[in-house]
Amino acid sequence: LASEPGARMMPLIDPAGRQTGWALRTAQGGVLLYLQTPPPPGRVYQAWLILPEGRKSLGLSPTRLLEITPPPPEGSRIGVSVEPPGGSPGPTTPSVGQVRL
Repeated sequence: LASEPGARMMPLIDPAGRQTGWALRTAQGGVLLYLQTPPPPGRVYQAWLILPEGRKSLGLSPTRLLEITPPPPEGSRIGVSVEPPGGSPGPTTPSVGQVRL
């Protein structure tokens, strides 16, 4: 997918400026997030669309890979937090990574 013409790979960056994973915008417009480490035991990663009025959940994953469907518009900001199983209505931990698509 990453080698397809038109696909873009972007780093996920934590608040300290460290790369924690990657976001892949596929040539077809899909979005995949890959975190360098799995979530802690008993927790999940939750992806968020970051909007001026707050955060909107984009999905959960108990693994390092999150597929965002439907994909958000170009230019959107996405963040990832660590949450309890089943997710949360809003982030309860600091972001482990953010990216602007």
